[in-house]
Order: sequence, then C-alpha cells, then structure tokens
Amino acid sequence: MKTSELRKLIREEIKKIIIESPIDQIAYNTGLRSQAIQNFIEKNKIDVVKLNRYIQKSNLRGRMDFSTAISGKPDNKFEKYFIEKFGVK
Repeated sequence: MKTSELRKLIREEIKKIIIESPIDQIAYNTGLRSQAIQNFIEKNKIDVVKLNRYIQKSNLRGRMDFSTAISGKPDNKFEKYFIEKFGVK
C-alpha cells in the first residue's frame, strides 16, 4: 500500500471517530463553529439531517453559500434560501 493511500485511509477513519453528529459534520465540511450552526438551526427550525446531506453532496460553492447564510448580514438571500429549502413547517 502506498503512503498516500494509507494517509487517506487514516484521515477517513479519524473523521468517522471524531465527527458523530450531523452538526459536527456540517461544521467540519464548512469550517464554521458547531455552536453557530446549532444556533442557526434552532432559531430557524431547520431539518439538520436534510441540510447535512445537502452540504455533503454540494461543492465548494454550496458550502460557501451556507457559510454566508450564517455569517452574513441578517436576512441575506442565502439565509432565506436555506430557511425556505430546509425549514420544518
């Protein structure tokens, strides 16, 4: 086994061990703090499982849009998009 393949396997195993909750997975993929994501989800009643799936499948642009939704000005277009798409009704 090559060194690069071994490193990749180790990173994947560490990721599985450290990241258990969907909020932690979102934080890992976006670079945001878990507490900021938790506050956004609770405040806007977001379905965290669907949001996590979306973030995992999205490219860099989608992850950046979510970061902007949380850290941008209040009521920005990205925040509205995520609330409409993943909000629990």
